[in-house]
Amino acid sequence: MITRRDSLRLAAAGLALAMTTTRSAAAPLAETLLNSRGANVVIDASSAQPLGTQCVQVLLCAASAWKTEGLSLAVANRSPAFVEGLQLLGIPADTFFEGETRQ
Repeated sequence: MITRRDSLRLAAAGLALAMTTTRSAAAPLAETLLNSRGANVVIDASSAQPLGTQCVQVLLCAASAWKTEGLSLAVANRSPAFVEGLQLLGIPADTFFEGETRQ
């Protein structure tokens, strides 16, 4: 069961990353994404800060799985902390396009 303390909250247009995406948030994030398999997903990252490496790993794996299935997993409304976190890890800021996965 996803609670308010979990890393994600369901939103009308997709999923929203919670403010804190640290190590403890990775497992609930993975669970929620697994429950969303088979559908196009847009994740709102407007309030995400700081960006934890475990959550980045989950997002990258999910993006790969969605792409393999011919579906879209996108991260929209990326907060400056989200973009900076990707850059600090050497991941291009455009890794997750709004509306589509990177080709």
